[in-house]
Amino acid sequence: MNRIVLITGGVKSGKSAWALTHGEELGARRGFIATATALDGEMQKKIDLHQEERGARWQTIEEPRDLPGQLVAADREYDVVLVDCLTLWVSNLLTLYELSEDAVSEAFGDLTSVLAECRSTIIFVTNEVGMGIMPMERISRRYQNMLGRLNKEIAALADSVYFMVSGIATKIK
Repeated sequence: MNRIVLITGGVKSGKSAWALTHGEELGARRGFIATATALDGEMQKKIDLHQEERGARWQTIEEPRDLPGQLVAADREYDVVLVDCLTLWVSNLLTLYELSEDAVSEAFGDLTSVLAECRSTIIFVTNEVGMGIMPMERISRRYQNMLGRLNKEIAALADSVYFMVSGIATKIK
């Protein structure tokens, strides 16, 4: 049976660590789809640290763009697939790949369509971007709007949603 879990919260709230622990309770064959790209040394260090934290318990797949396609492939291989994170995936689509809003919306539709077919448990990590101030820059507002929309779409499909604050998960759905 398809099971979708969404974990949201602020930056450095403990989402990724909690998602790993939760995912390890849900299945033995575990895939981790990493959407981050190492565009600078600081990000490379963060990626290296996260890889070390996962160790051999998770099989890592790096996919900064085609998340729907990678989910289809991972669904055949794993009981649990953890996507970390939607925040960077949307950022990649808008900035790294410079996709139009229509193309990003199409990617969102592809993702939600794929989820209806998945048999494994899918865990999404994302940032809550709607609790702060409205950004001054147009690209930042566009990003905030697009990620907020995707978060709502995934939350609507999710069987459970957790909100992380200071390392504490609160189930909100």
